[in-house]
Amino acid sequence: MAAICNGLIAYGAVIPFCATFLNFIGYAQGAYRLSALSHHGVIYVMTHDSIGLGEDGPTHQPIETLPSLRATPNVMVFRPADGNEVTGSYIMAIERRKSPSVISLTRQNVPNLEGSSVEKVSKGFIFFKKNFIFIFNLIFNLKLFFFFFFFFERWIYFTR
Repeated sequence: MAAICNGLIAYGAVIPFCATFLNFIGYAQGAYRLSALSHHGVIYVMTHDSIGLGEDGPTHQPIETLPSLRATPNVMVFRPADGNEVTGSYIMAIERRKSPSVISLTRQNVPNLEGSSVEKVSKGFIFFKKNFIFIFNLIFNLKLFFFFFFFFERWIYFTR
């Protein structure tokens, strides 16, 4: 299915989308990575991303899938929290034609959050509590520090 979408977008004239449960993207990982490497703007709609999906057991509650998708270069990963953000995610995915997009949706009914809007999706994620902004910035800066530390450490090792 994902490979067919790569063929459709390579041919042109259409914007294909591929839809399945989030935990089954592993079966399409090769085609998903190929669309990232080839700069194909395929839209991957992944459903049933939820901790509330208990009746199918732990095999249908992947916790490592989204981080692996986010770690893939040249990919936009959206995890909208309400209907406004879903609309904004689709708009961003359609506008960004040189890279694939993953829209991870829940199966539960969720209300529209106060303060969310379609326009805010293009600015990135939104915190509704100001205390978390400091914590996120601290964690993000630490990740950058460790990334560059390990990168330069390996670079120095290989240049000897």
